[in-house]
Amino acid sequence: LANTLKSVRDSIKLCKNCFLPAYDSPVCTICISPRRDKNTICVVEKETDALNFEKTGQYQGHYFVLGGFIDPLNKESIAYERLKLLMERLGNDHPSPLLRKEGKSATCEVIFALTPRREGDFTSLYIEEQLKPLKEQGLKIKTTRLGRGLSSGAELEYADEETLKNALAGRS
Repeated sequence: LANTLKSVRDSIKLCKNCFLPAYDSPVCTICISPRRDKNTICVVEKETDALNFEKTGQYQGHYFVLGGFIDPLNKESIAYERLKLLMERLGNDHPSPLLRKEGKSATCEVIFALTPRREGDFTSLYIEEQLKPLKEQGLKIKTTRLGRGLSSGAELEYADEETLKNALAGRS
């Protein structure tokens, strides 16, 4: 049993693009899919949030797992490290950019799908501030947030599929 559990653990890695689970590959099935909208990225706090959106069948873009919220008092957190990678990949300075731009006329959408409470709101605002230099360089990046059909302070992990569908459809 221990050997089986060890082999399963060793075969599951985090995707190098979005940090979702990837099985026996450096890239997850969502990032590798040609049917996904490469100009839409949904920023979530944790893996389970992205998996809940996948259950709805309504979202066809890519994800980016922050691994937590931005904490202004802890600049060493995993969320800060992952945010640096997100900025590189949005700015096309990365060998495999997250969003493919077909020239300067293409608009990319970054959806903030973070828990609707103080920490999630701060993280969204912080990332929007970090995106300003990319916008000034001429990249067309539209930022949206989920509709507020989710109750304030609720965990996305526990939201039902219908609530998530409505929140995604009502983003602004």
